[in-house]
Amino acid sequence: MKAVGRLLSYTFGLIALILLIVGISTQDIAIMSIAAFCAWGMALLGAFSASQKNVIYIFFLFTFFLFLLSRVMVRWIQFHEVYAPFPIENMRMIYACLVVSCFGLAIGNASTRYHFVLRKRQSEACINDKSTPKSYGGAINLPLLGQISAAFSIVCGFATLIVVIERIIFWSITGSGDELRISFNSALPEIILRLSYVYIMVFCIYLATLPEKKKCMLIIIQYILISALRLLYGSRFEFLVGLMFIMIYFLMRDKLNVGCKETAKKWFGKKELFFTIVSIPLLIILVVFIQYYRTQNRFEFKGMFETLGEFFESQGTSINIIGYTDVYKDGFTQPKFLYLFDRTYTILTTNPISRVFTGRRSYQVNTVERALYGTSLAMSLYYQVNPASYLAGRGAGSSYVAEAWLGYGYVGLFLVNLILARIMKTLNDYKFKKFIPTVISLIYIQSLFIMPRSGFDAFIDDFVSITHFFAIFLIWVFYKIINDRNRKWRGNCVEIPESTSVN
Repeated sequence: MKAVGRLLSYTFGLIALILLIVGISTQDIAIMSIAAFCAWGMALLGAFSASQKNVIYIFFLFTFFLFLLSRVMVRWIQFHEVYAPFPIENMRMIYACLVVSCFGLAIGNASTRYHFVLRKRQSEACINDKSTPKSYGGAINLPLLGQISAAFSIVCGFATLIVVIERIIFWSITGSGDELRISFNSALPEIILRLSYVYIMVFCIYLATLPEKKKCMLIIIQYILISALRLLYGSRFEFLVGLMFIMIYFLMRDKLNVGCKETAKKWFGKKELFFTIVSIPLLIILVVFIQYYRTQNRFEFKGMFETLGEFFESQGTSINIIGYTDVYKDGFTQPKFLYLFDRTYTILTTNPISRVFTGRRSYQVNTVERALYGTSLAMSLYYQVNPASYLAGRGAGSSYVAEAWLGYGYVGLFLVNLILARIMKTLNDYKFKKFIPTVISLIYIQSLFIMPRSGFDAFIDDFVSITHFFAIFLIWVFYKIINDRNRKWRGNCVEIPESTSVN
């Protein structure tokens, strides 16, 4: 079956390439759109026909389809039309970008030059609920660090919950997500805001300590609850991405238990699989309902087929970002190669130390200064598309596909996707080998699935700032104090020999 899957993958890739060439030469948008779907099918079939399933890559392909191709599919099926909101030359660029991206992803995932079989290190990677590999964490007392990071995660989680509730209340009063972006000022104490700011990082530190399943469920439920409540003020994709992240974590923990003793507990077993299958349609209905609720319209369930169409239609708007990038490519004021690395560049040039030398400063969202002098594609592009709407607080998001094409062309776009697929393969095969890389990997996965509708390096915000460094320092101080006291206590303990009887 794997050989058949690979053959089908190659076939789909060849068809996609032929259709793209024919579509470009004949200016037929329908043919080019079919080429994009064939290229995506090639990438997906290649993922499922691999000897070792790259679950991170498979989830990424799902979000790639959801944000960039789903609207095209809905227009085909429900309205019997080819999705073409731009002139032919722009649509040609859009579908060429999608095909090139899928080829880069497929080739990057299929590449085996730097791939080593997991079974070679199976004995080192084996992790059950009662032990971890000796090399993992080095001299770190993982159980103790897990307890400390769990306490921090709960506290930061409650702070984030308070922040989310405040936003929900503000939205319920104004009834506008636009007002939330441009005029919302939190009245909460600064300590609450700072704790919420480091929540994702602290949560990932806790997961990286490899806690037992029963012990971490409360903290995971808290994380899911916070993601779910964000739905009420418009952050729909964060909820979906949060669920995918937890599922990935469960699957990775099971993968590390391959070859362990039977005592190793299953993380993603039959119950979790059943819950996932049942919850998917319910979650789709919920997301559509929230969309109606936010626009203050009445929701009427018209059947699962219609609801699926509305779900994909509402989520698939990021394909327009690619088209608008082509239309307004000459209007960007900053060097185009910087837009792919917006967050990295902004942090490096506007932090309190570097801005003494660079003279640059960070700008508030939805301001003219951010659009003209910043390197955020989301801000700069939407300001050109609709200045009045932009200044009113609205936005259309970004896409790593558009950012890569804008700065580096089709060749750069192909290489970015190839590298991205290699990173996902590395994460899938080698996570949980060392503690610090595991923390960074988990933080990275948090933002990986939203790249098709977000910035390429948005994950930087979740662990690079003075506040994050201070939180890490604070956790380490607590860890060192408690760990040193425990060592001192054990060192002072004197073993009392058993009394012997004298005849």
